[in-house]
Amino acid sequence: IILGGGYIGLEFAQMFTRIGTKVTVVNHGDKILGREDDDIIKLLQEKLEEEGVTFYLNSNPEKATKENGNVSLSLKNGQTLKAEKILVATGRVPNSDKLNLEAAGVKANSKGIIEVNEVLQTTTSHIYALGEVAGTPQFTHMAYDDFRVVKANIEKLNIPSPKIVAG
Repeated sequence: IILGGGYIGLEFAQMFTRIGTKVTVVNHGDKILGREDDDIIKLLQEKLEEEGVTFYLNSNPEKATKENGNVSLSLKNGQTLKAEKILVATGRVPNSDKLNLEAAGVKANSKGIIEVNEVLQTTTSHIYALGEVAGTPQFTHMAYDDFRVVKANIEKLNIPSPKIVAG
């Protein structure tokens, strides 16, 4: 069982399926890859299903228990799934609520995503945000690209002591 229908969960689902493992993806939303175009989502889900992946959408795990070396996953809708293992690929949540952003004049939305411009400056121009906390997709290479944008802008503007919030 893979919890999460995002990029990482689906990569693992395809890999495990291709090496002969029966895979079930449980996703809380009504579709996989929530940020993508519906046509792409539909095609990808169809291809993964053809390869043997089973999807439970709009499904929320309630309880996982171990029984005789296997795992039983109870869903809030009353269904129970059984598997050898559970892989959790549900993403990350920014911890920006612990940064006292209001005191610095930095705006964030209700999910903790900090408001930034095209060069990742926050609403307080000498403070930058990058990675997941700035709404960038949750991949290391994306956060590194954000770093390159911030670094180039800081060097260009010759900012003496920049503060960088990395998520």
